[in-house]
Amino acid sequence: MGHDLDYQITMLSEYILNHKLDFNNILENSYVIADDLNAKYTVAGLICKIVYAKSGFNGLKRLFLAGCSSEDFYRTIERTFNIRRENFDSFVKAEMKHYSQTLLK
Repeated sequence: MGHDLDYQITMLSEYILNHKLDFNNILENSYVIADDLNAKYTVAGLICKIVYAKSGFNGLKRLFLAGCSSEDFYRTIERTFNIRRENFDSFVKAEMKHYSQTLLK
């Protein structure tokens, strides 16, 4: 049985403390860390949580309707979070750290 997203975010956050992962090309890389921990799905869930907190259901709707290609994804990330693609890695790591710390409180 799988774990919920909060667990996944906490585990991935701990994993990246000791392992080098570059999230800038997450769509092109398969980061399956364990049977129950896939970085791609965890980061996608984290992005959805952030978008929902920021813009509610309408934000999620815009995200889901943004397109299917890698370029669509990165363009939407750039517009939604006002970050460049090359900064996506540091953005994800900072958000993951922030979110996992709030879970531990």
